[in-house]
Amino acid sequence: MQPNDPERFLERWFADARTSPARALVRDKLWFESPPAFDHALARDCRGLYERAWRGELDAWRASQRGALALILLFDQLPRNLFRRTARAYASDARALELTLELIEGERTTEFHPLEALFVYMPLQHAECKHMQSRSLTLNERLAASVTSEWRRLFSDYLRYARIHADIIERFGRFPHRNRALGRRSSAEERAYLEAGAETFGQG
Repeated sequence: MQPNDPERFLERWFADARTSPARALVRDKLWFESPPAFDHALARDCRGLYERAWRGELDAWRASQRGALALILLFDQLPRNLFRRTARAYASDARALELTLELIEGERTTEFHPLEALFVYMPLQHAECKHMQSRSLTLNERLAASVTSEWRRLFSDYLRYARIHADIIERFGRFPHRNRALGRRSSAEERAYLEAGAETFGQG
């Protein structure tokens, strides 16, 4: 993969998902169902790019919308594949959130495909912050309402997951499934929640 080309990385992530809901559903299973083969392929193809982004060598990408989207994916999504169930899965969340807020507050999200916008907003959904969760819900509700009818079912499901994230933060103020990886002590309520089969979003 060319190290200085955000568009090539975006093609690697989205493949043909943006062409139709049917193709998006195929890709969705790779993004959100944690298949080990996908993790291994991303580690092989994209680990070096992630490390370059982590060191700040790709900061010039943030000047463009497409480059900023690529960085958000590198900081928010890639670590969850590369470092699954470890503290490093969350280590660059703050960087991703900063980029997301820059795009939103600069009103630089209008040209994205709805699937791209979904991932622009994802760092809000991953934030252990009620205010950011509220913003996530507002933006995901707007996104789900804006898509054409053929995409509506898929984006209604994405909105449902945004609500699940927000509900967890409303209840606990953090994501209990991260506690073990981050060395945090779980409360009795959190332990009961986790033992009851709580959603771990592929990181449990």
